Amino acid sequence: MGAKQGLPVPTRISQSASSGSSSASEGKNIADVVEDIGFGPSQARMSFIGGGVMMADGSELLLISSVVMAVANEWDLGPFERSGLITLVYLGLIGGNACSGPLGDRFGRRPVIVCSFFAIFIFSVLSSLSTSAQMLGVLRFFVGMAFGLGQPAWNALGSEITPAYWRMVNPIVGQILFIFGELYSCSLIYFQDPTMKNLQWRPLLRLGSLPAVFFGILAMSPDMLVESPRYLAVQGRLQEAMEVLSTMAAGNGMMTARIDFRPPELHRAQKWWEPITEIFSKEYRLTTFITTFGGATWNLIYYGALYAFPQILPGLTMGSSAAAELLYGALWELPGILLAIFLAITLPRRQMMGTIGVVGAVVLVMFAVGAANPELAHQGLLLHVGYAGIKLIAIPGFCIYYLYPGEVFPTTSRTTGMAFVTAGARVAAMVAPMLFEYVTLKWSFAVFFYLGAIMAFMTSIGAYLLPFETLGKALEDTAKTNESATNYGSASLGQA
Repeated sequence: MGAKQGLPVPTRISQSASSGSSSASEGKNIADVVEDIGFGPSQARMSFIGGGVMMADGSELLLISSVVMAVANEWDLGPFERSGLITLVYLGLIGGNACSGPLGDRFGRRPVIVCSFFAIFIFSVLSSLSTSAQMLGVLRFFVGMAFGLGQPAWNALGSEITPAYWRMVNPIVGQILFIFGELYSCSLIYFQDPTMKNLQWRPLLRLGSLPAVFFGILAMSPDMLVESPRYLAVQGRLQEAMEVLSTMAAGNGMMTARIDFRPPELHRAQKWWEPITEIFSKEYRLTTFITTFGGATWNLIYYGALYAFPQILPGLTMGSSAAAELLYGALWELPGILLAIFLAITLPRRQMMGTIGVVGAVVLVMFAVGAANPELAHQGLLLHVGYAGIKLIAIPGFCIYYLYPGEVFPTTSRTTGMAFVTAGARVAAMVAPMLFEYVTLKWSFAVFFYLGAIMAFMTSIGAYLLPFETLGKALEDTAKTNESATNYGSASLGQA
């Protein structure tokens, strides 16, 4: 995929990277070239397209969580049967995440993303034609698997095409699009039935699939969404990597940028298990476990609340209809984007994780106390602040746990590392609906939010046990011993 015809191609000062010339071998590495190209329209466009998988995710997940009661009424499903429909979506997500890592590290990030979009659309439409709860459950499993394929692949690609200072932009854009996906679905629900008591779930699922096909069409163009130049270079496809860098530089108006790079250490074709062993090596295993627990915590909190709020809000007095409160909750996530940006530029990654964990624990307790105790003098304040706080703080929670694995793991196992962390986190999302139903029947729905608060506080402790700080550090292509990078994992402080 070369630069577009008619656009000046950035200057190649040295010989081709594939020539093996001394000037190329003594030049900058690919991380330096990405830094020189900078952040501009090229990355912004790809953040929008690649992050579209998050918009499709937000649209579909809020819809199925909101229409589950209508589905249950049609087929006379009990509490655990209806929560099982949601759990199957998350089970599919885990399967998709597990496949995304090996596929993305072996065949590239871009093909996996494109397949993800069209699979979301196809299986969503098919699920709207279901003739039984069992058929719906199977098809929603494949919808979840389609989401799971795209997210780790995009998170890895986004990290690899973006300068270090701007890496937080990709998960933030993803979360913005996730919110717009929720707003899109909230609008569909509101205009069909504001009370949410007589929803027609089949047309809603069909309409909810439209964002996926829109982004899929855009992603099919290699000029709109490129393959990772770091992945291409590590695979020995140096000329293709240079063509991608030329396209990115031209799109950013960097016509004089040097795009030659010192060829990285070539990585032979990997066996499927090798990236997995790498993320569990002694250098990375603690990081893998702690980030997986952090991701699991915010998945449990966010997706558990996504399932719980449509059931809880109709029974609470909050001053608006249940559908309107869902819309307001989604809107509260927008300031969460600004909070994520502020924390990302003012705090190191580990301190950001710790701060989010403490704040999350506080707002979860506030909502639980306010919702379960209507007789309290300040019940309304606790309820509204807690509800808004949960929606707001979840965004930086998601952003940091999607960003950090993309920075800390090397190119040879980055998608696998992202996939494992995401898949492990999705286990919590999978069990969240059933856990909510169980604790509600056994004790009270408030217990679910107290449990989330405990886990959020534990993530703040785990953050300070992480061995690597990655803020502003250059990514590495392979896992290797480097004295100058001892405390920074693959995000090296050494000469880039």
